Amino acid sequence: MSKIFTIGYTSTTPEELMSLVDELGAKLVDIRISPYSKDYRWRQKSLEQYFSDKYLHIKEFGNEHYKIGSIKIANPEAGITKIKYAIEKQPIILLCACYDHQKCHRSKVASLLAEAFVLEVEHLYGKAKSKASNNEPEQLSLF
Repeated sequence: MSKIFTIGYTSTTPEELMSLVDELGAKLVDIRISPYSKDYRWRQKSLEQYFSDKYLHIKEFGNEHYKIGSIKIANPEAGITKIKYAIEKQPIILLCACYDHQKCHRSKVASLLAEAFVLEVEHLYGKAKSKASNNEPEQLSLF
């Protein structure tokens, strides 16, 4: 049975994520509505170059309300249609910025996909250290 994995890039590095993609035989699916980051390594162009055909951006799974803190998936039905081929072929790793999946739209997208394709969900965290002084992971801004 294939799985849906999720990860926030603030918990990992591109190198560590590539190892996970390779180890799991997965497709990295970027579900940010706007695949931009202050850190150039996490911008769409960099991810496309680094991950090549292992990377897919589906803006339809993006959170239209990311700037105000609530969750509204842009177009879940269109996203499901776009991901159908990839998800039936291999495991996927849903990527966004947020460290904590419980506060992130990727949990909602993972649940939608798990229900649509009858798959199990596993939330991943990398080994990257936070710069936050209170031992809480730092939540990075997209802009």
